[in-house]
Amino acid sequence: MSDVDVAALKRLVGEIGRLRGWDFGRVRLGRGPVPWDYSEVVKRVLTPTDRVLDVGTGGGEVFLSLAPAFREGIGVNISPVMAATADENALARMIGTVTFQVMATHDPPLDEAAFDIVLNRHAGVFAGQVVRVLSPGGYFITQQVAGRNAQSIYSAFGWGSTGA
Repeated sequence: MSDVDVAALKRLVGEIGRLRGWDFGRVRLGRGPVPWDYSEVVKRVLTPTDRVLDVGTGGGEVFLSLAPAFREGIGVNISPVMAATADENALARMIGTVTFQVMATHDPPLDEAAFDIVLNRHAGVFAGQVVRVLSPGGYFITQQVAGRNAQSIYSAFGWGSTGA
């Protein structure tokens, strides 16, 4: 990290402000075509009777956008700031069928077979816990990123490799 301009990063953080979820709607980017869309894949399996768990929900933006398609949902995140942001987002959108909780996902205090669908978008996957909380015949849908997914950003700032 010796190549990183810490003062510049602190200025950038000051300009951006407090972290408030994972809504990148204001970011403009160029990328190649993607063969599938996470939300569209999830919508294909959701039913109006489903109980859904969203692991690593962040500010709940994506999860809340899916809420009209299921009965009840719980979004979990290890960060109290993210869970509070998700609560604010749910209140602003007047969505009362989704709640948010702060919890570690490696050993969540959730009932066995309690969810018809478990979602995980960019959070760590603990397969044993997914299997434990997922009802028989349920779905687990995840979207993960590779170890070098931000390499172009690192390269642009001259920071070397992101690893993997």
